[in-house]
Amino acid sequence: CQYTVTIKTGCVDHAGTDANVNAVFFTSQGQTLMFRNLDHKNYNDFERCHTDVFGGLSAPCLGEYDHICKMELSHDNWGGEAPWFVEWVEIAPPETDEPYKFSQPTQFVVRAWLEYDSLRYKVNYC
Repeated sequence: CQYTVTIKTGCVDHAGTDANVNAVFFTSQGQTLMFRNLDHKNYNDFERCHTDVFGGLSAPCLGEYDHICKMELSHDNWGGEAPWFVEWVEIAPPETDEPYKFSQPTQFVVRAWLEYDSLRYKVNYC
């Protein structure tokens, strides 16, 4: 299945990052959807006040009663501007015509710095 991940970088001073970003999502039934090194070629992602959209990300399809409820966001602290302030992360599942399929995006509120010794941020709505 193809998912879309949207990440909003905060508008505070020095909020953007040059680091390599990873997002891992978990479902209520134990599926893992892993997206490593989110990046648009020839574009400066994760800049202050920007919203970056990554579409067409491949991961396992969800089961009939499964839904995304947990997220782990991280980066590798690479580059001169590594600290990063993230407002939120959203994952949108594939479009479907099947009425029983979960089709609404799930947004995870972060509002935190990922920096130095805190390079991971976890949100659990399960």
